[in-house]
Amino acid sequence: MNRRLLLGAGLALLLVASAGCLGFFDDGISDARLDRNATYEWEEVPNWDTTNGTPEPVETDETTDVYVNVTGGAYHAVYHIDNRTDEEFEVWTRGISNDNPVDISALRFRYANGTTVNGSELRVYKTNYRTHVVLPTEEEGDTVNGTLAFSGPAEPKHFRMWNYMEGTYEVVLPAGFRTSFFLFGQVVPSADNSYVDDDNRLHLEWTDEESPVSGRMTIKYYLQRDYYIFTGTATILGLAAVFGLGYYWYQIRELTELREEMGFDSGDDSG
Repeated sequence: MNRRLLLGAGLALLLVASAGCLGFFDDGISDARLDRNATYEWEEVPNWDTTNGTPEPVETDETTDVYVNVTGGAYHAVYHIDNRTDEEFEVWTRGISNDNPVDISALRFRYANGTTVNGSELRVYKTNYRTHVVLPTEEEGDTVNGTLAFSGPAEPKHFRMWNYMEGTYEVVLPAGFRTSFFLFGQVVPSADNSYVDDDNRLHLEWTDEESPVSGRMTIKYYLQRDYYIFTGTATILGLAAVFGLGYYWYQIRELTELREEMGFDSGDDSG
């Protein structure tokens, strides 16, 4: 009997593990996913000057520490890693009761000298709450200098991302989308600057280096065409309501005048 119980328990444990219910049996992301193709805007973050042997960031007015390209169902993020002492870069999202790891893809790391490696060449693992990317440190020293890029899933029209490092940020929304109409749009924290480029894409910028972005970023956005449809419909319904009230008031006036002509509202109470 004991052997049957042990055998049954072993089979049950095997079924649970094979169903993926025990996360510690699979703590990584496949190389195929990490090496997926993606286009990153490397030039949007500072480049590196290595002429003196020590990497120095080359910052301009056009660069930012973090550049995020939102495409609708996904986002592509590029991070400027400058003299970082923590070699583990953690990626997560907030669940109902706790944090959850993000299934990142198309992972790249570009060294200060311009050499780029795929995600399969880096150590990447997941725990219950985080996805960990182990960054390559300098050969001499324990700091990291370079550029990290990866892609992650995003909800259409509702972009949420934890700011995994402090710094200046720029987020670019899909073409034709906006955030300014309060019923459909929201930007938290509020952006310092915004502009629309030649491709009709809205850029949101957080540029205050004295008060860097931290915590969670939330951007609700809507298609500009939907805004025009909504406001047009609301205007038509509003005009229809005004017309209806005016017609109702006109009918009441007509009935009142008719009653007066017929003597019903003469005010004579002698009856």
